[in-house]
Amino acid sequence: MGEIFSQEIVHHAGINENLMDISFRYYGTRKCWKEILARNGQLFSDSDLKVWQKIVVPSPLKCTKSLVKTFDKEILKKASYTENFSSIITEPMPLPGTQPPSLPSVTMRPKKSETLNEAPSPLLKNPNDDDNKKLKIKISLSPFVIKLINSEKDINYGGSLEYLNNKQEVFFEYDRSIFSSTDSLTQLNIKSGSQHALLTYDFNKFWGNFTYFALASYDNAREGDIFLTEDQVQFGVIGIKYYFIKYKNNIDDLSLSYIPLFEYIVENVSDDPTSLTNATYHRVISKNIRQSMRLRFKAVYLDKSLKVKNTIFYRPAYSIDQSKFNWSDSLFEQTLELSFKLNEVLDLRYKNTVSWDQRAKVVHLLPSTNVIHRLSLDFHKEF
Repeated sequence: MGEIFSQEIVHHAGINENLMDISFRYYGTRKCWKEILARNGQLFSDSDLKVWQKIVVPSPLKCTKSLVKTFDKEILKKASYTENFSSIITEPMPLPGTQPPSLPSVTMRPKKSETLNEAPSPLLKNPNDDDNKKLKIKISLSPFVIKLINSEKDINYGGSLEYLNNKQEVFFEYDRSIFSSTDSLTQLNIKSGSQHALLTYDFNKFWGNFTYFALASYDNAREGDIFLTEDQVQFGVIGIKYYFIKYKNNIDDLSLSYIPLFEYIVENVSDDPTSLTNATYHRVISKNIRQSMRLRFKAVYLDKSLKVKNTIFYRPAYSIDQSKFNWSDSLFEQTLELSFKLNEVLDLRYKNTVSWDQRAKVVHLLPSTNVIHRLSLDFHKEF
C-alpha cells in the first residue's frame, strides 16, 4: 500500500518485506534499496522494518540504477492502492555542519482517493488482519492419530506450538507412537513405540529472500524392551533457507534449505540378526555431520480451506570417526500432506511419507523402504 505525493511515495511495509522488495516494487530493480535507506534516517538495516511501518520512497530520479523516471500508473498498480495529494510541505534542509533530522516531517492535504482495480498483494494486508499480527501463538493438538506403516497400524498422539513475532519464528512439536508389530523372523507380536521432538528457530528474510534458521531434534524407537534407537540427537546452528516464492497468489512457500547437523546416535544392534533365538544385543555409538537438504512447497486452495504441503528431504552423513562421507548412511524422504479445514478449531489431516533409509538396511537389516499413511484430527487455536 502506498500514498503518492509529488515525486515521493509513503509505503507501508508488509509482513517479511525488506528494502530490496520495496525497491523492486517501485523502481523495477532491487539495486535502489540504498537510496530508500538513506531517505529514511530512522532505519539502519532491513531488520529494522516493522509491519505497517511507513517508509518514504524517494523520486526515481534519486536512483541512477532505475529506468523509471516518474511514478506512472503502471508503477503505482504494484502498490494496489494510491492517494493523490494537492500539495506537500516538508521541513527545510539543514544548514551545512548541522545535524539532519532523522526523517523530515510531512504534511499532506488529501485531494481525492481512488482504488485501482487490482487485488492487493498478500504482503500488504490491512494491519488488523490475522497474518499481520506482531505477536501470534498457535497451539495444535493431535490427541488421536491412526498411522499405517507398511502393513502395521500405529496409534499416535502429539502436538505443536508455534510463536511468530514479525520476522522471528519459533516452532516446537512432539509426537509419540505406540504400536504392535509382528517380528518377521519369529512371527511373534511385539509391543513397540517411538518418540520424536523438534525445535526450530527462523529469522525470516534477514537478507533478500534468504532466511537464517537453527534446529534441534530428539528421537528414539524401541521394539519390545529393546531400544533399537536408544538416543538420536541432532542439532544445527547455521542453516540457510532461500525462498523462490513466499505468499504469492495461492502459493505460501516454495523454498530450498540446507543445514549441517551434528548427529549423535546410540543404537542396540542384534549380535546375529539372522538367528531366530539369539536375543543378545550390543551398543553402537555413531557421530556424524548429517547434510540436511530440503525442498518444500506449500499452497492453499478453496478459500484457504484446503492446504497442500509437499516436502523432499535428502540427508547423507559424513562420518566423524571415519573422516569421510558414508553414503550407506543416508536418508531420502518424500512427504505429501493434505489438510482440510472443518471449522475454526478443527482440521482433518492426511499425510503420506515414503522414505528410503540406508542406515536401517545396513545396521539393523530392516527394509530400507517405508511407506507411512497418517490420518488425524487436529485441534488448533491461535492467540
